[in-house]
Amino acid sequence: MSPPELSSALIAAVQALQSGNFAHTEALCRAALVGDPRQPATLHMLALALTQLGRRDEALEYFCAAADLAPQDSQIHFNHGLVLQSAGETAAAVAAFRRAIRINPRHAGANEGLAIILQQQGRGGEAIEALQAVIAAHPGRASAHANLAWALAKTGKLRQAADSFCRAIAAEPAVAEFRAGLAIILFDLGDHAGALAACDACLVRQPGHARAIAIKALVLDERGERETARQLIDFDRLLWRKHWEPPPDGVNLSTFNAAVVNHVLAHPTLRRDRSDKTTRHGSQTDELLAEPKGPLVTLESMIYTAIDAYCRAMPTDPSHPFLAARPLRWTLRTWATVLGHQGHQNPHHHPGGWLSGVYYVKLPTVVTTPGDPAGWIEFGRPDPRFRYSFEPEIRLIQPEEGLMLLFPSYFWHRTIPFESDEVRISVAFDVIPAA
Repeated sequence: MSPPELSSALIAAVQALQSGNFAHTEALCRAALVGDPRQPATLHMLALALTQLGRRDEALEYFCAAADLAPQDSQIHFNHGLVLQSAGETAAAVAAFRRAIRINPRHAGANEGLAIILQQQGRGGEAIEALQAVIAAHPGRASAHANLAWALAKTGKLRQAADSFCRAIAAEPAVAEFRAGLAIILFDLGDHAGALAACDACLVRQPGHARAIAIKALVLDERGERETARQLIDFDRLLWRKHWEPPPDGVNLSTFNAAVVNHVLAHPTLRRDRSDKTTRHGSQTDELLAEPKGPLVTLESMIYTAIDAYCRAMPTDPSHPFLAARPLRWTLRTWATVLGHQGHQNPHHHPGGWLSGVYYVKLPTVVTTPGDPAGWIEFGRPDPRFRYSFEPEIRLIQPEEGLMLLFPSYFWHRTIPFESDEVRISVAFDVIPAA
């Protein structure tokens, strides 16, 4: 392949990546590499596409190949570090970020990535210093101000954290997430009116923003406005159940679930006690619908059918921030969770989603036994890190094999710990609105 043709192919791959057509990006890159497999820019582009397709382990191989061929390309090392960081490979991520920084000491992204890891390691002072250095070199970098805000908040400097979020908002007013972050800090400061205003400002810029709705409901409950909060956390209206018996292809449910269990337990991305997840005493996968899908083809069809039924059942309500923000275009993100003895998930919601769900594949006997709610899913209890004083309304649901639940992504939920030598396996999913 001649250089002009290579340039044209790479441009087409970049355009496909930017438009979100990651499968086409992969195809273009692989076609280009047939003629010359030693193209670092194309290998890098392929790694980025595979990351977006949920094939992270494969992507990491191409990042390594690209870095070997272009050891002085700081952007390759930076993106490699981001993917390693998301995989929980903290030490390798630090090494990749440091390589990028050695090549380009002013690389804002690499310095930010390193600071975030320092913060996660409890080295808050070092993280703050690193982020302040990024801001000194790049004063208009909104993400650095936002990350500094989180680092300051972790060290108890809430007023300074609020100021940093205000600087992030001033630098990039269109980014809704910064206002949601500000709302959290203002809530912790006891400024409930300010937190509510920040949530509403976030929702103006991004209707349906899950974190903003979750915090807004929290603020309303704390202010004693439970009836208004209940319109958002409406279990009867918005929490939906479907029991699959049998699955769409007519196969026996037990046989189907056993095949899913085998697929999950053999999944190459299944990792235990990941620090970036809420799962404790258990394991979690990355994207579960990456090829080869195996029995997940049927489960994917079940999920799409359930989402369609949920959307058709929900009325149009322009006054409700969730129902009014139903996305016209969206992608599906899926993952599996395997919990063992004392396994549980801490209270959380899914910030990037509009609608979320879970399908129960395999359950220990203790979970299916009536009475004790061990291993059940609980909705409504906020993350205990928030300084709230009210007693939340909760809804407990006993899982069943073959049961699928759908709920707004902003609903707080957790899994109650259980004691058993048997494993509890579920598949979760998010409807992610298209940008």
